[in-house]
Amino acid sequence: MDFLLHICETYRIKSLGTSWEYYRQYKQLYASVNGRHIDTNDNKEILKWHDATLVPHFKLRPPNVDGKPVVNSDGVFALLVFNIAYDDGIFASERQRINLLGIYQALAYTGARPGELVDNETPKPSDGSWEDLFASKCSTSSNEDNNHAPDEFQLLENILARETTDRGRPKALCYEDIRLMVVRHPETGQDMFSMAVKFIHHKGMDNNPKPTIFWFTMTRKLIFNFINVIICLALCDDAFDAPSLTTVRRVFQVKNAGPVKCTTLRWKKEWLKRPVFRVGDEVVRYHKLRDDLKRQSLDMGNEEPITPKAFRRGNANVMNRKAPDAVRDQALRHDPKWATFNSAYINENIELIHRTPFWTSQQKTL
Repeated sequence: MDFLLHICETYRIKSLGTSWEYYRQYKQLYASVNGRHIDTNDNKEILKWHDATLVPHFKLRPPNVDGKPVVNSDGVFALLVFNIAYDDGIFASERQRINLLGIYQALAYTGARPGELVDNETPKPSDGSWEDLFASKCSTSSNEDNNHAPDEFQLLENILARETTDRGRPKALCYEDIRLMVVRHPETGQDMFSMAVKFIHHKGMDNNPKPTIFWFTMTRKLIFNFINVIICLALCDDAFDAPSLTTVRRVFQVKNAGPVKCTTLRWKKEWLKRPVFRVGDEVVRYHKLRDDLKRQSLDMGNEEPITPKAFRRGNANVMNRKAPDAVRDQALRHDPKWATFNSAYINENIELIHRTPFWTSQQKTL
């Protein structure tokens, strides 16, 4: 109770969902330090005190009461056009403009979380507090005379660190997650580009991995073509394994020979674990994407800044009308039993229903 009261008095907490999220993180810290969870009865009493005393005292509003911004297809089109044609912001290179173009397209098409495309890992504090709280205790031996940890402990520590230090790649979209290929259309017989993108680093993936593969094909409007963006970035990085693929013309001249129906364009081995969206040699961070999107959306003429999650909400609402609930939950990596879409992602705006106007039917009668 003292912790929640200190948080609300010291910081600008406006939502009861925010205050309760701090308490959930406090419970995780308590379990990590003490090796046991908070008593269930104490937890219930804290919840009652939080709702009955803390919320009315600090006037904490319910979550989602003000609505959340949602970006539809028209908003995505306007943002992409502004990015290419009208944005005069400060960019270190044209690659940053292409990075934003590709990230916007991927967010709008797939409804992926921004952390699946860019690096969203929280940097560790440099004051040594993280090591004091969460440093692995299995590497220390109970015997004071033995200065080296047993092999079993060292093996266990390496296994636990595979998702962090031993994975050899950041938690972002890398070239090894993308499969670019030329396939033969089953009806027309023409060769066309197709791309499979595997999203791995979703929310909670360390405990509940749900890798999801999205398929992309060529679009009629070039501004929506995510395949072109990936090809441009790969050519800038010289990531194609074939030495002849050095220009856009040569890439699009790749065709299937004879009875072959699919030709895969492979990446160089040294580029497999490198991120696709980068600023210089560093992967794009979430705060960089958030700040650039906020600036572009305000410069474009929006009354309120657009957040990266607005693409996900818009994509979820489109799938909710055109796909079964099981497909929608699979694409969003939601557990169906929690009904996450109905509680957090459903849009309160109602679209117009296209019907035949009354005057048209009367005119036909006359």
